[in-house]
Amino acid sequence: MVPADRSVVELVTSGRLTGSRHTKTPFVSAPHTTNGVDLRIAHAEDGACIFRDGQRCSIHAQAGESALPVSCRHYPRVILRDRRDTRISLSHYCPTAASLLLGTGTLNVVDATGKLTVAEPVEGLDASDALPPLLRPGLLADLEGYHAWERECIDAFAREGDALAGLRVIGQATEIVRAWRPEDGALVESVAAAFDTARRTQRASVAWDVHTGSEIVRSLLGDAPPRVVSRPSALAPDLERAVANYLAARLFGNWISYQGRGLRSIVAWLHACHDILRAFAGEIQVETPEQLVSAIRDTDFLLLHTLDSQAFAHATVIVENS
Repeated sequence: MVPADRSVVELVTSGRLTGSRHTKTPFVSAPHTTNGVDLRIAHAEDGACIFRDGQRCSIHAQAGESALPVSCRHYPRVILRDRRDTRISLSHYCPTAASLLLGTGTLNVVDATGKLTVAEPVEGLDASDALPPLLRPGLLADLEGYHAWERECIDAFAREGDALAGLRVIGQATEIVRAWRPEDGALVESVAAAFDTARRTQRASVAWDVHTGSEIVRSLLGDAPPRVVSRPSALAPDLERAVANYLAARLFGNWISYQGRGLRSIVAWLHACHDILRAFAGEIQVETPEQLVSAIRDTDFLLLHTLDSQAFAHATVIVENS
């Protein structure tokens, strides 16, 4: 449910927002709230937002984008702030965002411009006052070294054009990086060397079960995710590239980096994203881009809008200690 910001409540109570769907009480108390102060926007009888007017939002139509609740203004952006910058990825539950993964352009990190930006206040995971991400339990990375690891991971998906091949490179390189010690020199240089080694050797195994991430998702959400298969059917090359693009998007600015206990936690997150997507794809026997977009949307609805990322990150301590 979407929080009812004070400005939205004032807009309704002032009578400046009109519409037949608003005859029902537009706001309800948030779950587990007894004082009635923490309000959420109500749903109409058909389950849709009370402010939905056909295919439009009546708040947006009558009062403009700036009047939208903060959650709606941000969607489909997923935002992480750290000491270095503000990082924006997208929820691919949005069908337009999901369709972008089918593009054949260069996979890269770019400055956000135009409609990708969002005015203050910006909501998301605010790690601007936090220590850098952990390399492994007990050892912090530095931001330059961590961001170098993140960019190398994105480059692995771009180079391979195949999610599983990219995950193999990332898994092996991450194991090498985790062994880094401050006396070994600059972390950013060790990251580059580790990925160079991983690309040349292409070892398939790591020291922990790569399906642990999806098992954690199932333990947290019960039967909501489809059952994961260890050897999913291969997709057409263009669809495999779209899956690799999806994993790169779920890596960039991911919250697990600050919520987890090391780089393995993030790799477990990537494997969970891959496993759940392939499970949804298997359920509907994906053969077309449109079917893959549907599976991607289901995956992000589950992983970004249903799963508690902090609970997932806490549970991944099992892979950090393997």
